[in-house]
Amino acid sequence: MARRKKPLLFRLLSLGLFLVITYIVFNFNGLVKDATIALGLADLNWTVIEAIDIQTDEILGSRPDVMRFNENILVSFNDEISLYNCDGESLGKKAIQSVNSQVLGLEDYVIIIDKQQGNMGVIDYEGNDIAEYGPIGPIKEAIGASANTYIVLTENNYFYVYNYDGVLFFDYALPKGELMGLDVSNDKDYLLLTLLVSSENKFNSRLLTYDIIQNNLVGGNDNVNTVVYGAKLVHQDVVIVDLSGAHAYTKGDPEHLNWTYTREGQLNEFEIDANGNVFEITQLKEVEELIGQSEYHLTSINKDGHEIFNVKLDEPYDTIDILNGKILLKSDKKLSVYNYTGELIASYDNHKKIYSAEWLTNDRIVIVYNDYLEIMELKY
Repeated sequence: MARRKKPLLFRLLSLGLFLVITYIVFNFNGLVKDATIALGLADLNWTVIEAIDIQTDEILGSRPDVMRFNENILVSFNDEISLYNCDGESLGKKAIQSVNSQVLGLEDYVIIIDKQQGNMGVIDYEGNDIAEYGPIGPIKEAIGASANTYIVLTENNYFYVYNYDGVLFFDYALPKGELMGLDVSNDKDYLLLTLLVSSENKFNSRLLTYDIIQNNLVGGNDNVNTVVYGAKLVHQDVVIVDLSGAHAYTKGDPEHLNWTYTREGQLNEFEIDANGNVFEITQLKEVEELIGQSEYHLTSINKDGHEIFNVKLDEPYDTIDILNGKILLKSDKKLSVYNYTGELIASYDNHKKIYSAEWLTNDRIVIVYNDYLEIMELKY
C-alpha cells in the first residue's frame, strides 16, 4: 500500500521551523545582542575592542602602572613592561634589570630609570632600543614633561632636564622647598617649577620660571598663604590653579595678573589643557536641603578667565582626561564624556570598580579594572 504523503501545509511548516532553528543556532550571539539592546541592557555607543589581563599582587597590595601615550598602552609591573597598540595587540615586552626602577612614558618614547645608579634606558613604543646614558648617581624622582623631555631630581637636590635621547639642556640646584610640579614649554625654551615652602607654620607656593636657552631665572611668583595645585606655561602666560580659584600672569611679569577667577565650593580635581583652558570638578555642600548631601559640578574657564559653562554632575567623579575637545570624567563605576560647551555626549555605567580611565585615541578609551584592562570604543 502506498504511503500517504504529508499535507503540503505541514511540510511547509516543518521547513519553516527548520529554517528558524538553524538561524537561531548560527546567529545566537547576534540575537542575544539585539535582545539586550531592545531591553535597554546595553549601550549602543560603547563597544569593547579588546580585553587584556594584567598581573596584581594581592598580598603586597601592589598594582601595575598602566599608562597611555601616543595611542599605545604601557603596562609596568615588577621587572617587566609590556607594550600594546590601540587595538590591544602586543608590541612586545621588555625586562627591567634594576630592583629600584621607575618607568616614564613620554609622547614618543619610554624612559626606564635605574634610580639606584642613575642609568637611563630609552625604548620606543614598539620595544626598540633607542639610547642608554648615565650614570648620574642616586635619583630621588623623575617626572615626565612635555615635548619628549623629562626632569630628574637627584638625591643631592639638583634637577636636570633631559631630552629623550640623553641630551642634557638644563641643570640647576633646587631652591628651598618641596617640588610640587613642573612644566616645560612646547618649544623647550622655558621651564616652570612649582615649590611648596613652609615658614612660621604657614604654607606658601613659589613659582619659578627659567630660561633654558640662557640658563637663567626669568622671574618668580610668591603665592602667599595659599597652595598652588598646578601651573602651566601657555604661550606667553602662566596659568595657575590654587586653593581659592585660578589666575594667570604674563611670563616674567608675575606682579600683574591678567585675570582672576574665584572658585565656588571645594576643588576635587582639575586639568589645564594645552591652550590654557581650565576644567574643574568642585564639591558644593547643600546643608540646608539635606544634611550631609553634596553637589558636584564641572566648570570650564577659558584662557582669558571667562567661565564657559558650569554643569551639575550626577555623581562624584574623581578624574578628568582631555583630548581634542572632549572631557572624560571617571567615578568608581561610571564614565561620562562632555564636549567643550558642557554638553553630555555619552555615559557608561559599569558594575565593576574602575581604577583608572583615559583617552587612548580620539574615540577609544582604556579602562583599568582589578585584574584586566579594556579598550572601549565610543561611537557618536
